[in-house]
Amino acid sequence: MGKDADTYRYFHIGILWNSETLEDIKQDSIESHMQEQPNKMLAERIAEYYRLKRRGFIIPGVTAAAVSMMPTSTPTRSNGYYPGGNGAHDSQDDQPEEQQLSSEDPDQGDNVDASADYWTTL
Repeated sequence: MGKDADTYRYFHIGILWNSETLEDIKQDSIESHMQEQPNKMLAERIAEYYRLKRRGFIIPGVTAAAVSMMPTSTPTRSNGYYPGGNGAHDSQDDQPEEQQLSSEDPDQGDNVDASADYWTTL
């Protein structure tokens, strides 16, 4: 199938060989079963990025800075801070203050709704 310049705007980009970005793209194409259509997958990822940006889930520069400031350790069952787990240290009293969830947090429901909306659009 040839290019349809009347319908689509085409871009020519280059990604460094042996870069993490190229490896991420390869892995993403495998996980999304699009190894034979990397251009289509990249177009979908770009569209997804701008949808999230329009909805306020991504703020260029700010979102990246926030992610880089996040703790490097993720709560797991093995360290006893897995939400909803049944380990010996799973109670909220044993969790560090920043990991405790409050049922009185008014934004908590909004986050759940936003997360649900995100997955329904995919």
